[in-house]
Amino acid sequence: MASILCNNGAGVIGWRDENNTAGLWKLCTNGSNAYWHYNQSSGWWYLFNAGGTIGWRQKWFTVLLGSLPIGSIVKFNVKGALKNFIVVQHGRPAASYDASFDGGTILFSEATFDTRYSWWPNATDTVWMYWGSNMLCYALEREYLDNMDAALRQHVKTVYIPCGHATASGTVGVQLMPYRVFAPSHKELGFSASAFTAAAPNDGEIWAYRAAGGALPTGEWWTRTPVRFGSSSRSAVTSNMGSVNSAPVDITIRATAAMVLPQSMPVNTDGTLVY
Repeated sequence: MASILCNNGAGVIGWRDENNTAGLWKLCTNGSNAYWHYNQSSGWWYLFNAGGTIGWRQKWFTVLLGSLPIGSIVKFNVKGALKNFIVVQHGRPAASYDASFDGGTILFSEATFDTRYSWWPNATDTVWMYWGSNMLCYALEREYLDNMDAALRQHVKTVYIPCGHATASGTVGVQLMPYRVFAPSHKELGFSASAFTAAAPNDGEIWAYRAAGGALPTGEWWTRTPVRFGSSSRSAVTSNMGSVNSAPVDITIRATAAMVLPQSMPVNTDGTLVY
């Protein structure tokens, strides 16, 4: 793509956009052929001509979210403060996921956050499932989403994720449900159901970030995976210091958030989303 303004005078006469092919923005002049060059490792742009650097480096150019490497950090406001999110997956984690993930990038909160809600209201019910949990209905889909900038909320994609349920009789299962903000499953984090004495639901596939050995937030926090250990146990899987664990569903611990944004969304080279 190129757009050039021409005249026969001296000085700057326009910009030529060659970012898609050469990584350059050429500054059209009367022969000096100056250009901007992007240094991906530093995140800075430099203005060059044949004699070397002739201009200040800048960080106000943008890239697309879908072009960022797995493990990159992007930032946006939650509750009025910039928060870091990790690029954990572009598109579907596996073919078993719904097409609603196509054209999207999964972002995962780098840090946990406080929640006053348990995973499930009580530990005596005969069935407990993610799609009716306190974690989903209050901590994520209501409070967390509502605390994001309104201008960004409209870009958050609705995606169908595999959600698990468990029963007092020992059975587990999965159902696809539509959400905008969600907790990761134990499978997406790369945890194995073999760590449990009873089977956990097959509620997803490992994210590219975790498959590459990416680190998890510290502390103990909920996943969206329910699990049952015995006749009196109603539990859900947790991540505890990066390792798999579990906790009774009626206690309160911390949480994380994942969401899917369009790959076409602009990102400043300092990581802030443009919306």
